[in-house]
Amino acid sequence: MTKKITLTILTGLLMLCLPNFSFAQYCIPTTNCTDGDGLINFEIGTFSNPSGCGSDLDSLGYSDFTALPGLDLAQGVPYTATFTSGFGSQQVSAWIDADNSQTFDAIELVLMDFPAGTVPAGAEITIPASLPIGSYTMRLQSAYNTPSSDDPCTMPNFGETEDYTVNVVAPPSCIPISGLMSPSASATEVTLSWTDNAGAAAWDIELVQAGGTPTGVPNSAYNDITNPVTVSGLNALTSYDFYVRADCSTDDANVSDWSGPITVTTACSSFAPPYYEAFDAPEVFGTLPDCWEQANAGTPTDGPMEFGSSTWGQDGLGNVGTSGAYRINLFTNTRSDWFITPEFDLTTGGPYQVEFDFAIVQYANQNATNLGSDDEVQFLVSTDAGLSWSALQVWTAADNVDPAGEKIIFDLAAYAGQTIKFAFYGTEGEVDDAEDNDISFDNFYVRTPPNCVDISGLTTGALTANTAEISWTENGSATLYDVEYVLAGEEPTGTPTLNDVSNPVTIMGLSATTEYDVYVRADCGGDDTDVSLYAGPITFVTECDVYAPPYLESFEDFVPECW
Repeated sequence: MTKKITLTILTGLLMLCLPNFSFAQYCIPTTNCTDGDGLINFEIGTFSNPSGCGSDLDSLGYSDFTALPGLDLAQGVPYTATFTSGFGSQQVSAWIDADNSQTFDAIELVLMDFPAGTVPAGAEITIPASLPIGSYTMRLQSAYNTPSSDDPCTMPNFGETEDYTVNVVAPPSCIPISGLMSPSASATEVTLSWTDNAGAAAWDIELVQAGGTPTGVPNSAYNDITNPVTVSGLNALTSYDFYVRADCSTDDANVSDWSGPITVTTACSSFAPPYYEAFDAPEVFGTLPDCWEQANAGTPTDGPMEFGSSTWGQDGLGNVGTSGAYRINLFTNTRSDWFITPEFDLTTGGPYQVEFDFAIVQYANQNATNLGSDDEVQFLVSTDAGLSWSALQVWTAADNVDPAGEKIIFDLAAYAGQTIKFAFYGTEGEVDDAEDNDISFDNFYVRTPPNCVDISGLTTGALTANTAEISWTENGSATLYDVEYVLAGEEPTGTPTLNDVSNPVTIMGLSATTEYDVYVRADCGGDDTDVSLYAGPITFVTECDVYAPPYLESFEDFVPECW
């Protein structure tokens, strides 16, 4: 109550002391915007105003921008207003004092509780066609984590209020469209629709790759089109920016301003082999490779049921490292999760095979283990877009899997001429076993069987200060191999450091207490013309060397090297 009385008295004194200012009779809210709440940029039409946390009229959280020129908006024209805040979770509302009564009524609300944050966000504001030409006060309010439209005279604890002068001008002869949206999108087509505000019978479209600069010239195939329209001939899994304008004369002589962009990403399409997913792209943690899906319920008999999430997540194959593969942990009997591949078109070419590296280890280490009594991991195939599934392989407690990883290969001759997809399914079963295991896979490949099969199970053996023994599992008939090693974290060149070596091999001439990444490929011809993909990296650290005096340790590290 005290705060309300104080604000009323302060407002009254300001009205007496500043009678010549148009804002003197408007209510002046106060709130806290020192943490970035409110607006740091407002754009509409050609008008732009970068701002911050204001304190005009000694009211924190209030800024008077009514003296700024250039905020000219036309009657009946929809505009995209862009808001940027210095803090997330804002809700922005806008009023225009249409009767210049120096109050903002509910019917003068032109934008209500639009969500905004630190990334610029655009909202559509239309000046009423009935609003007479003239100048009016526009109020913007941004409130943190709460509606901002309840009362233009009060504010919650965090937010900001900004006042502007808007000059309402006559509309253009061809008014822009509004409500641009995309009701549907396939792999190669996007449907667009919008609201006409000009009585136009034709419209123009320009599309560019998302983020590209539009030319202002319609695409030739989409000049004088109807509403709605389907834009075709697009690339799958690609983002496009679409712009639309009304063509009131159907000859480009009397057109509206462009509206947009609206950004639309086309859907996934079937992949034609060869297809390779190494799971090592620099993805945001928790995101999926393009066109892969997750589900966390269902059985192989019934299929997946709850799409969108599962406990399959990024990790290292066999718990070597923390990325570059996908893993599920089987410990609780409530777990029954899917990781589903894209579709693959086997209607042309072939023969084909599917392959991947597979490992089972104990939780959070690299020790060999077996699944629990009724635990299962299945690799499944579907020929009807996921409506039904068949198991290509099932791993149970009876299977011993190399903790360093095994190369799993399936011939796809039985699926020639079809479109198929695969899934990895892991379940703890009904028995809550004591076993706590991590199951992972990597290097998923659909391709024509290579002449030179990839190796697997890359591992290190004996290490000294200057040498490292490396071994692996041969999955074909190769007897010679190429090795490349680099300092840990460096990009490999693809050119072997050691050429045509046997398995295992001892790398010589290394530096002591140094971390290295090693890659190995099979060389079936012994001449680098018939080789497999590189497997790896596997990372190791060489041992300490014997120091020759003089030797000085200043103990600047908590544990000095080799102590």
